[in-house]
Formats: sequence, structure tokens, C-alpha cells
Amino acid sequence: MITGEMKMFDYEFSTGSKSDITKKKATQLNTKIYGAPTPPMYPLENLKDLPVMIVCGRNDKLCQPGDYMKLKEFLEKQNSLLAFIETDYGHLGICNPIPSQEKERLEAAKKKGKKVVVDEFNYQVIYDKIAQ
Repeated sequence: MITGEMKMFDYEFSTGSKSDITKKKATQLNTKIYGAPTPPMYPLENLKDLPVMIVCGRNDKLCQPGDYMKLKEFLEKQNSLLAFIETDYGHLGICNPIPSQEKERLEAAKKKGKKVVVDEFNYQVIYDKIAQ
């Protein structure tokens, strides 16, 4: 939603490449799926009778706070927002947060002054061996 518009998945944007060949393939894929070279807008007004809960993360690099706050405001205006939960997780952390026992190990390591990195892609906590 970098453009400020709520559109369906854009295959051209997702390639991240400036290659004309890649853009051409992505545009063809958009056309095949949506019937047009660019994705259509989400018809958010159709959510009027559907209760929606938004769960989002301040550290999400794919859907940033400015984006989900616009959605929240829109849903509030049409009385569709059931709940809004904002966390400190990133994109994958919301889908699969760190298990509770791993959180306990993380907090214990932090208290001992160890440097700790959370690997969101593999859903695990990595402890810095040097800081032990």
C-alpha cells in the first residue's frame, strides 16, 4: 500500500526488479489473474456488514503503521472494526510469535546482559555466543 491505495497483490511491485523482462512477466501475470496490467482496488465498502479485527505490528516492514491506521480509520467510520491490536512484532512475528518458553529464555538472557537477536524468519531466538 505504498501508494496509499488499498489494492490487491501487485505482481510487478513484488518482483523488486527494474529489469524490463521481469516487469513484463509480472505485468502479464497481473493481466492473467486480474484481467488488467495493474491490480484492482479492494472494495472496502463491501466490509460494511462484516466485523473485522486488525492485528498489526509497529515493526512490520510490509504493512507499516501509516497504512494500517488508514484502514483502521476507514473501518471505524463504517462501524466494521471489531477490534484493533497493535504489537511490537514484525510481519512474520504476528503470524507465528515466539513461544512462551522461548520468551522466558530471551528475557533471562537479556537480564544477564547477553546480546539477543530474534530471527523472525525462522521463529527462533539467537543468542550471541561472544556475549556469554
